[in-house]
Parts: sequence; C-alpha cells; structure tokens
Amino acid sequence: MKMSLNWINDYVDLGDVDVDYLINKLTITTAEIEGVERINEDVIIEIDNKSLTNRPDLWCHYGMAREIAAITRKKLKDIDYVNEEELKSKELNKLKVKIEEKDKCLRYSGIKIGNIIQGRSPEIITTRLENCGIRPINIIVDIANYVMMDIGQPMHTFDAGTIDTVNVYSIKQPVKLKTLDDQKREVRKDTLMIYGDDKPIAIAGIIGGEGSAVSENTKDVVLESATYDGVAVRKTATALGIRTDASARYEKFLDTSLTPIAIGRYLKLLKEYQPQVTLETSLYDNCIKETKALIIDIQHKYIETYLGNNIEKSVVIDILTSLQFEVQEADGLYKVKVPTFRATKDITCKADIIEEILRVYGYSNIKAAPNKMVSSVSVKNSVRDMEYLIKDILVRKFSFSEVQTYSWYDNKWLKKLGYTYSNTLKMANSTIKQFDKLRSDLCPNIIKIIYENRKSYEQIKIFEIGRIFILDGENLNQSRHMTAAFYSDECEESSYRYTKGISSYLIKVIKNVEPNYIPEFNEYKQNCLCISYADINLGYIYSVSNAALKAFDGNHSINVLDIDLEALNSIKKKEIKYKAIPKFPGTYLDFSILTSTSMPYADIDKNIKNFNHKLVTRIEYIDTYLGDNIPENMKSTTVRLEVLNPDRTLKLEEVNNVKESFVKHLNANRLMLR
Repeated sequence: MKMSLNWINDYVDLGDVDVDYLINKLTITTAEIEGVERINEDVIIEIDNKSLTNRPDLWCHYGMAREIAAITRKKLKDIDYVNEEELKSKELNKLKVKIEEKDKCLRYSGIKIGNIIQGRSPEIITTRLENCGIRPINIIVDIANYVMMDIGQPMHTFDAGTIDTVNVYSIKQPVKLKTLDDQKREVRKDTLMIYGDDKPIAIAGIIGGEGSAVSENTKDVVLESATYDGVAVRKTATALGIRTDASARYEKFLDTSLTPIAIGRYLKLLKEYQPQVTLETSLYDNCIKETKALIIDIQHKYIETYLGNNIEKSVVIDILTSLQFEVQEADGLYKVKVPTFRATKDITCKADIIEEILRVYGYSNIKAAPNKMVSSVSVKNSVRDMEYLIKDILVRKFSFSEVQTYSWYDNKWLKKLGYTYSNTLKMANSTIKQFDKLRSDLCPNIIKIIYENRKSYEQIKIFEIGRIFILDGENLNQSRHMTAAFYSDECEESSYRYTKGISSYLIKVIKNVEPNYIPEFNEYKQNCLCISYADINLGYIYSVSNAALKAFDGNHSINVLDIDLEALNSIKKKEIKYKAIPKFPGTYLDFSILTSTSMPYADIDKNIKNFNHKLVTRIEYIDTYLGDNIPENMKSTTVRLEVLNPDRTLKLEEVNNVKESFVKHLNANRLMLR
C-alpha cells in the first residue's frame, strides 16, 4: 500500500522530521516500509500489507498520521468534516433505507446530495490518488476514493436517478449482476446485496453494479458509507474471485463510528470545490452493532515482569495516552480504555497493551539480562507412569501395536455394528453430522481399524490409551482407558483366556494384586467379565458379539480388554514379598481334559482348583484345542501342575502319586482325560 507524506503532513507537522529517520522508526515500531519514491515535491512510501493485516486503522493517511504523532510525540490535527447534526436536517426527509440483514450489516449511513457539477477533480485530489495507485475518474467518485484513503472508510456513490429506496438484504436465490469492472457475475444465494428498489445495484462491501454507476450526466448521487461484517465480505469476495480496496478493508473489521464521519468528510471536500451542492435528504444512520471501546485492567508489576525491565509509571501513561488510549492509574493498577479504532479484534488482552508500550518505548531500551528461573521438584504423574508401563508390557511381552483414533464416533460404523449408546455427548459445532458424538467407549473405533486391516493379517493385536466421555444426566464424566483387542481365527475360548491372562498379568505387575472376575450381562459383550478389586470396578473382558461380527468375513473372534486407568491407579500397590528359590528341582505335569464345548473354563477351573496335594505348588491354564482327533462338539483344555518337594529331590513314586491323585479328582468331578 502506498502513502503520501504530504498527505500525512495535513494531520501531523513533519517539517522538521528527517525522512530516513521516520522510515526507520516506522519499520521498527509499526510496519515494514518496503520502498520510498520521490515524486516532485512528495515522498511516497510503500508499506508491506502483511504487516498491517491486524491494523485496519492504518490503511489510511489519518491512521498513519495518528501513529507517527505518537512515535514522534507531535500533535495530531483533527479531521475536518461536516458534523452529524448538520447532516440531520429536520427540514428534509431521511434517505429511504431498509435493512433486513442485521448480522452482516453492522451500520449503514446514507444521504442524497444534489446539484453536483460533474467533471474532473481538482489537481490535488487527482495527484494524490495517482501517487497512491488509484486511477482518477470524476469528482464524484474521486472524492469517495479520497475519503477512503484519507480516513479509511470505504464509500460508494450511486446515481440517484436509478434509486428511490435502498434495500440491504441477503438474497434468497442466485442473481446475475454486471459489475463496475465490466464483468457479468453470478452471485450465489445468501450474499449480502444492495438493491435500488427491486434491482440489484451492488455487492455489499465489494463492488458496485454498472446499472447504478455515476455517469457524466449525473447531478444527484446517493452516498453510501457502511460497515459490513468482515467474515461475510471475505467469503463473498473469495467465492466471486474478486478483491477490491473496499473488501480488503472490510474483511479486517472496521470501526463503526467512521460511517457518518466519512459522509461529513465527503461533503466538506465537495463543498470546498463546489459550494452550490445541496442536501436532498437528511442523513440516514442506523447503527445495528456498535464497535465498543474495550477496558483492560493491567498491573504495573505485570508489565515490568513481561518486559524484564523496570519502567516508570509516567512513561507507561505517556505512551498509551499518545496512542489515544484513555488511562486511569491507582496503586499500580491501570484501567486502560482501548479506543474503538483499535478494538476491532486488534487490542484484546494484556499482552497487546504491553506490545503497544514496548514498540513505542523502544526495543533497544530493554537491557539484556540472564534468564532467571525458580527450580522446583517435578510432580510425579503416577497415571502417566502407569500408562508407559502398560504400553511397554503390551508391546514387548505380548506383541501388541498401539493405535490412535479420533475422540468421536463414526455413526455409520456404529450402525453397521448394531451399537447404540444413550450416554454419548453430542457436539454442537461438528462440521459433519456423521461424526457428531464423542466416544464413550474406545472399542468401536478399535474394531473399525481391525475391520480395515482384516484381509492383510490372520491375527491382529492392537490397543489404544485415550480419554472417553460419558454423559451422566447433566454431568460429563471423563476418564482415561486402555482398550486392547485381539482378533484371531484361533479357538475363541483360547484367545479369550489369552486376553484374560493379559489382564491378570498387567494388574499383578502394576499393583501386585489378584483381581476378581465377575460375570456380567451386556448385549454388545459376550462372555463379559467385570474386573474388580476391593469393590472397585477396574474394567471388563469380553468377546465382541456375534451380531457385530457379521460385518467381518470368515470365522474369527475379537476379544477385548478394557481397563479404567484412573480406577486402577486408585488402588494401593500391595507390597511385594520375595520367596527363596527352591533348593531342589521340581517338575511339571500337563493334563488335557476333554469336555463339551459348551462348558466354560470357569467350571473346569473351579473343579481343578479344589484339588489339594502337599507337593502341588501351582495349577495354571495352558490352552484350549479344537481340531483333529477331537470329537465333535468337544474341546481339549490343557492345565499344568507344578510339583515340588521343598525338603529333597522328588522321587518317581511321589510324582506318580500326584498323577494318580489328580486323575481320581478329575473322575470324581466327572472330568475326562483326553
């Protein structure tokens, strides 16, 4: 963007200011000056637009003059304009304006001016516009562009002969409009448009239509000065593939207080060159959403902490006042009132106030000092430590792979599994309806990963550690869970027992306790066991239901282990007691028991655990087999007995005695050896 120092000089006296000094100062404190060009007696500076993106107040000469006045401590002159009271003549009717879209049109000011002599603009206006890269057209249009470059408010002029009533609303259907750049454009629905009576005459905040354009015969004009919503303007400009000086300013959110001032400034300039012009209507001014001054409280000590240096209170007040902030100070607390031209998403918090102070105070005035840091003992996070241990065990010992899924459900996938959850939280701002529910269980998303990879692997072992969200009435409960899934074509009972063994191992290693397994009914979970200890629910072991498995091909099973990590962490770890290594060698005896496939291992386990023998130190499950040499509807379950004599080496007779005793015990409980 180009600016004229002569133009800036209208508002702040630059007579004794060195140009090179000023350019360097602006680059350091305000915005990067990309180039300097001397044209006759004027100096044109080119400013990098990117450095002004958050400063719409600087997209004009008065705004830049206000900035220069602050950093050079010079007096800023006021804008010369016809005040609002003079524009609101009681003898004239107001301009007819109807605003239907009040979310996108924040303020609309308009007036009808008559008796204009159309022609070329005065040389000072055309020269300044050309130096800033704007092509002069005629006096009506040029003064509107001049005001935009002068005080930063875009304006538009309509030939009053084409308009009786101005209507501002979002169109319900697409319309076609030939714009001032001689392009025929199709404007999509919901776009904010300006209508003259029932005809489209402009795309609000972007560009006017050719039909209402000022011509060489125009004598009366309707002058528009409005503030439009920045987001709406940016979306429309992007959709149309057009960017104008007006849209570039509107999309950065302008101060609504500028609209009547711009009309007053336009009329002041026009009357200066054409005293005969008249007001045909009084000013229409409707402020729907006013830009309000923002008040920020900030402590002097807070400022010094951020700067890392001491700074006098008088310096802070002087800097902020020079930037036109209103400041009240009491006991080291500043109440800073942000002016409306800086409250348009620019200055919003304490850090912004400190930045304003620092850039004017001077970065070079901040003395370098070594960093100071208060060192303290880090707080141990037991849940995280436990998570790392679980990951290490599952990956290293059991060959699982960790996965990460989204925190929401895929509703189509839930429907395919036949799952419905009543305790899920629905997101209000979800961009896609298919993903609008936060997960209350990690399992469905893990099963989906298995489904997508099932054709590449015979066996899949994956786990995830993540947060779930459960809606309990009006309360939202969040907790971290570990869910592991084992997909296999092996015997379902074998993989189920394997999964249960993992749960026992994890809990034993982490807390050194033996959990309880209590059967529990759940329509989505077959063979569901609730894992608990000391009346604390730690999680579940289950097989995915046959109904859900219909989505898969082949005869596979999915067994799931779900552990509530916060519940597990709440258990106090039991002290580990060490036993001496046996002095004498023992032996292992394996027995394969033939039972009906319908008999759960829990029944077998209950019977064999009742076997007592002084030489048997442990009985453990090995595996379950279904296949060759096994009768139909039968299964073979292998258990292992550890036999040990603590006083001496075992004798063959003792081992045989254990065998015979265990066989008798099995026969007594109607369990048959294979």
